[in-house]
Amino acid sequence: MQSGHAEHMEHSGRVAPLSLSLGRALGLRGAELGELALAARGHDTGKLALPEHVLLKPGPLTEGEWALMRRHTLFGAHLLEAGRAPGASVRTALAHHENFDGSGYPFGLRSSDIPLFARIVALADTYDALRAARSYKPAYSHARTMRLILSARGTRFDPRLADAFLWLMN
Repeated sequence: MQSGHAEHMEHSGRVAPLSLSLGRALGLRGAELGELALAARGHDTGKLALPEHVLLKPGPLTEGEWALMRRHTLFGAHLLEAGRAPGASVRTALAHHENFDGSGYPFGLRSSDIPLFARIVALADTYDALRAARSYKPAYSHARTMRLILSARGTRFDPRLADAFLWLMN
């Protein structure tokens, strides 16, 4: 079994091309796509600060473990900022678990208050996380994953971006 940190590095490597495809479909070009690629690759940097036993836990996380897991957005933003990463990467790491309806974390941002790159990466991140087998779940089928994304349109995900992603992936 690979380490939890290696698993998340591979995950980020798969999230980047999905994010770029969605970015292109939304009309992003040139330097914006380069910034989006960096942001997507760094979105889970904060998981490097989490212990392996939490990342690889085969069963449900305790409330304390979930609280720690939710802090990966803050850890990632701090690490990226300390490493002088571009602002878009810092903001994406911080906000990729914010939900369109305001129910996400760490700040409960909603709608267009969530940076565009974070909204894009959230879709790609969710798609890849559901499609991959993890220590706590089997891989979901493409069809099941697409149904789950559709069901979260307007709550977890920006409806306009979800529509573009669903079109792109079908």
